[in-house]
Amino acid sequence: MLFNKVNKWLKNNHTCVLCGLHPANTFGICDDCMSDLPWSISCCHQCGRPTPFPTKQICTCCLKHAPAFDTTLATFRYVFPIDRLLPSIKYAKKTSHLGWLSSLMSEYILSKDLPLPDALVPVPMHPWDEIKRGYNQSSLLTHLISKQLTLPAHLGAIRKIKRTPHQKELNFIERQQNLIDCFRLNKPLPKRVAIVDDVMTTGSTVNEISRLLKNNGVETVDIWVLARTPE
Repeated sequence: MLFNKVNKWLKNNHTCVLCGLHPANTFGICDDCMSDLPWSISCCHQCGRPTPFPTKQICTCCLKHAPAFDTTLATFRYVFPIDRLLPSIKYAKKTSHLGWLSSLMSEYILSKDLPLPDALVPVPMHPWDEIKRGYNQSSLLTHLISKQLTLPAHLGAIRKIKRTPHQKELNFIERQQNLIDCFRLNKPLPKRVAIVDDVMTTGSTVNEISRLLKNNGVETVDIWVLARTPE
């Protein structure tokens, strides 16, 4: 399986996967690259938007237009090298990077000392798009995180039933309308759920899924992403 290949690759590779120059630590990268990664330090507690200074407050955007989800944990800011790595995972089949990235993400989540969810769900792709790509990177990430944190993963709980244009091709208003009635819940979920994805931009996708979950009995929705863009 792909997950076994990822773990085997990590164990056999002793050089930093980013610079290729220095010995790798237990995460697969060297200590210098680890410190240089664009960690998310200051951001809105609810939507994860980067803020100028550390705060536990909610940003003005969330105060004016409260999203359906409750919290967002973004491990990194979407800048170099994360803005190169994530597209390579999604479009160039570089899924081995998910091994060390998911480990860092799990450590980051635990460092926040927040209540853990009862279950994890990935952001789904339309079946035709997943067949075309060969995998759903969010499902792969969810599986790895669930193993590392020993949390249940419901990989097929949410289904995307309408094929839509890619969100990156649309403006903000179009993104909101693009996702109406796109998702369907296949099974009941527990009271607290974390939606897992690779990158969060406007939050339109996770907001629509969060609305679906809360309309079906979920009380608290957390968003866990590898990276958050400035907008």
